[in-house]
This record gives sequence, C-alpha cells and structure tokens, in this order.
Amino acid sequence: MIGTVALFHPREGSEAEVESLLSSLVAPSRAEPGCLDYDLYRERLEGPRFVLVERYRDQDAVEAHRRSSHYLAYRSRIFDLVDQPIDAVLLDPLDVMPSRSAGL
Repeated sequence: MIGTVALFHPREGSEAEVESLLSSLVAPSRAEPGCLDYDLYRERLEGPRFVLVERYRDQDAVEAHRRSSHYLAYRSRIFDLVDQPIDAVLLDPLDVMPSRSAGL
C-alpha cells in the first residue's frame, strides 16, 4: 500500500474554485480499481487550506491515477489557483487501519 497526503493553499479569492476542483476528483478517483481511500478535507483552524489523503494498492495504482483523465484535467488548472507549491508526500505504511475498501 502507498499513502499520499497533499496540502493546497488557494490564492485569495480562489478558495471556492479550488474546493470545487478538488471535489471533482473524489468520485472518479474512488472508482479507480487500485484506489483504497480518497478523502478531501478543509483545514479547520488555519484555513483556507485543503488536504487530500489518499491510499493506493501499489505503485501501479498511483501511476494509473496520475494517467487518468480526471487527474490530468485537475493538473491543467490547479497551479493557477494556488499561491504556494502543492505540498505532497508519498508514504509507506508502518501501522495503519484497514481500508474502507477492504470491506471492514
């Protein structure tokens, strides 16, 4: 399994558009065969920052996600909407709860 966490800092005035764009990724990403979890959060205290927390079966699933039409559409727009580089981290699991997708 591979986890990812990505933080997004919208430009002033683009918060709603960033939220909409990130929200548009959720359903099609969750439908990908190798996607175990795909969750979008809004930071509560420091906002308006958004956080994507994702888990994939393996590196092939990550690469398939990055080739998907919804991911490519997001990539074509997101950089004009944020005021800092996207802070994304790939994670190897050490002690994680089973995925919702595993039927648990």
